[in-house]
Amino acid sequence: MTAISTPSPVVCATDFSDNAKKAGTVAAALARRMGAPLVLVHAVNLGPSLLVPVAERRTALRVEQVQLQEEVRRLQTGEVAITTVLLEEGWAAEALLGYVGRIAPRCVVLSARRMSALDRWATGSVSDQIAQHAMCPTIVVRDASPFVRWVDGKAPLKIFVALDFGCCTNAVLRWVDEIRQVGPCELTVCHVNWRPEEREFVAAKGVGLNAENTPAEQQSLERDLRKKLRDALGTDEAKIVVKPTWGAPESELIDAAEAGGADLMVVGTHQRHGLAWLWHGSVSRALVHHATMNVACVPTSATIDPKRVHVPQFRRVLVATDLSTAGNGAIPLACAAVPPGGVVEVLHVVSPIEAARAARTAREQLKHALEELAPAEAARLGIRIEANVLAHRSPANAIVAEAERFGADLICIAAQGSGGWPRAFLGSVAKAVMEGSRRPVLVAHPPGS
Repeated sequence: MTAISTPSPVVCATDFSDNAKKAGTVAAALARRMGAPLVLVHAVNLGPSLLVPVAERRTALRVEQVQLQEEVRRLQTGEVAITTVLLEEGWAAEALLGYVGRIAPRCVVLSARRMSALDRWATGSVSDQIAQHAMCPTIVVRDASPFVRWVDGKAPLKIFVALDFGCCTNAVLRWVDEIRQVGPCELTVCHVNWRPEEREFVAAKGVGLNAENTPAEQQSLERDLRKKLRDALGTDEAKIVVKPTWGAPESELIDAAEAGGADLMVVGTHQRHGLAWLWHGSVSRALVHHATMNVACVPTSATIDPKRVHVPQFRRVLVATDLSTAGNGAIPLACAAVPPGGVVEVLHVVSPIEAARAARTAREQLKHALEELAPAEAARLGIRIEANVLAHRSPANAIVAEAERFGADLICIAAQGSGGWPRAFLGSVAKAVMEGSRRPVLVAHPPGS
């Protein structure tokens, strides 16, 4: 007999307030469109049982069980199976996180309002703690009407996606793709660059303290965003917004979302703990507190159906060679990685001393020689070859920086060589590129190695 799997539920955490009822309305609408059961959860928030007299606890449980059933009757339409859970022990946030961790729901929906006076401690509100630490996506609701219109097919949901190219990016976009399966959406994807933690990386690219991106930087970042969209959603049809700032990014994100009339802002949570959380802060936490629209927080650990993952494409490949036989052997592999119409940049890095000695005509001749290294078949396939010669003390840093400027979908480099970069050194170059770049790196080994 084949076992019938039960779909993961949508969980709504409620404190029975008016704001919490908005969250319940959104949760019921999502569950209906997703074909998922709905679980209404209330945490009593009385703390450990030893701290509360038995009679007082029994009275609180009786009253709140009645309120749970009233909320069920309000939301019940016959299309969604609704169950209730009353968490009797512990503080609200801790109890809710424990429950969510045990059942692994499809998402958690709750209101933005603080749920008790105790939640005004430095740790933040219950909704804040759930959004930051739950191992599944959390939707913090301020306005239910956009979700209701969307689920009823009356209007698309305007989703504003905040991306930082960090570890949460893929999880965020895949969850957005899941939401797109529920109903039509209008996407805006925004990246705020030059954040404080990126200054060292920006300095490595030689960017000055300018208030705006250069046209090349802007184009590269926009191209990266579209690449991420194609890989995660199978399409790059979205409004792309790149905003530079040297300050905190959350105000820029909120301004951009408000300007676009967003119904829902989606952001990743890095889920830092302890001193790391206090030191680095949290953009997602600031957005939950200050955004005027609904906010969804997606953790890196969010589970995604692997069958829905789109196959990525490499359309721009950077291949670095030291002009050795092994280094040049990576070029055909780079051409194999791009489809017809793709672009391959062949890069050679020389030392500053060599660059100073070489005449301009010599560098142009070297670029032409690099172009000639491409297989003749590349032209027949419509693959465009670009050659570039850079002067830098560190080949690895030059490759990583050029990959950013070029907007490479993939970096290709030989594992070892015997030309301009010493054979023993080239292996360390490949290793340094893999460690220093946030882009995929393909290491080409010579035949027979």
